[in-house]
Amino acid sequence: MCEPVGLIAGEGQLPLLLARAIRTAGHRLVCVQVAGSPRALQRWCHVHALISPGEAGRVLKTLKTGGVRRLVLAGRVDRLKLLSGPLDPLAREILQRAPDRTDADLWRALLTVLDRHGFEILPQPYFLPDLIAPSGLIGGRAPTDREWADLQRGLRVARTVAGAGVGQAVAVRDGVVLAVEAAEGTDGMLRRLRAFGPHAVVVKAGRPDQDPRFDLPTVGPRTITLLKQVGATALGVEAGRTLLLERASVVARAEEAGVALVGL
Repeated sequence: MCEPVGLIAGEGQLPLLLARAIRTAGHRLVCVQVAGSPRALQRWCHVHALISPGEAGRVLKTLKTGGVRRLVLAGRVDRLKLLSGPLDPLAREILQRAPDRTDADLWRALLTVLDRHGFEILPQPYFLPDLIAPSGLIGGRAPTDREWADLQRGLRVARTVAGAGVGQAVAVRDGVVLAVEAAEGTDGMLRRLRAFGPHAVVVKAGRPDQDPRFDLPTVGPRTITLLKQVGATALGVEAGRTLLLERASVVARAEEAGVALVGL
């Protein structure tokens, strides 16, 4: 068996896909889950610990005890829950290093602490290179001229919003920005979009200084299902910097829903 690899896991599908890939590559997997349900993830881990994100000292101790030197960060952590819960001294230090409380600042602060303790943080696509979105038409039908114009507008706005640490997704129709992702996440933004009626396009993008070791934009089958439910007609993702989770299923659902899925 290869060297131990650590996984600090939050909510979502990406931690599970990474766990499977790490195990398939022959590594001993030491997982610290700081958010989300442990049921699906536990079976892939040699060591699994469910620890509050406010107990940063326990997180590091578990990784070190497991012999971990290299690790991956994946999944969403609710900032509001983190800020409202009890914090140990190391967690308070991380928050002090991130005065703006944005996701990017919090991840960077965590990286600084992990680096100080001798850990190497691997890029999220390290074990899943096939998930990186290509440019051009990925699935579904080709966008109309109107949708192309809205997708380009959405990409510019999404990059600005992501750069400000607000969110990674926006919805646009006829050049008008209808919704912007904030603390509720992409799914929450899509549910709000229902109030504006059909025919919007949605774009996901990363920050201009996006670090591939954390918080890459992700799209999964559920995203396409929600797009269909709210009447959105196209989804643009930033090519080379977005992960398509369960890509075959994403493409199949886009075909079925008549949604244009493109890498921008």
